[in-house]
Amino acid sequence: MEMVEAFMENQVIALKSVDLLMEAVQHPRVKATDWWKSMDTMEDRLEAMSDDLRPTRLPESPRIRVTFRGPNEKDPPVILDVVIELFMSRYKRTEDLKRGSVRAVFDRTLTDREGEIDSIRSRMEAFRQEHDIETLDAG
Repeated sequence: MEMVEAFMENQVIALKSVDLLMEAVQHPRVKATDWWKSMDTMEDRLEAMSDDLRPTRLPESPRIRVTFRGPNEKDPPVILDVVIELFMSRYKRTEDLKRGSVRAVFDRTLTDREGEIDSIRSRMEAFRQEHDIETLDAG
């Protein structure tokens, strides 16, 4: 359970990462909100995004609650949708890269082992011929 809790805490941290929030603030759907238009600078928007976005890990659960408070009722769902979409997209890319890396390691290991097997077979064949040993081939 400790590993799950640590993983979930890392996801909460990722949801508050500056690069994710900056990407969200620059997203066209967020730019169309009154929340975005109510501020003059990207710095103000990024600070407000950091303050208004609240990801919290639900105790003893593999779930995260993400809330956003805004000046009206229609902006928070739009902003939350964008943040969650961006977060999930990043998460999927990261997992795909990990899977690709693991697959590459297994593929390299398999290739190495196949090469070792071929080398052993070649040495066995050379030894057999050098010592004039006959084989019992079924065929």
